[in-house]
Amino acid sequence: MLEKLKETIERLSEKDAKTWLYLTMLRLEQLSKIDIPKEEMLEEIKHILYPIDHQPPPQTDYDTVHIVGSESTAGSLRVGLERNHKIIGV
Repeated sequence: MLEKLKETIERLSEKDAKTWLYLTMLRLEQLSKIDIPKEEMLEEIKHILYPIDHQPPPQTDYDTVHIVGSESTAGSLRVGLERNHKIIGV
């Protein structure tokens, strides 16, 4: 279970990972202020982590991302490459 959870967390964006960590810490803080058994506290944490562990992998409409140095080059690549490529002109 921990290995799967670790892989799922690695797929999260930094913002999402920080949000989940904050929510977990906040709930732990709340639970520590009331007198409940450790088993219930563990169930609460599992409840928080459940959505992370069971979310589908991110999907994209493209296979490859190309970053190029000009919009002109980006336009040429958009015309020349297949539709499943993402072109970013800088």
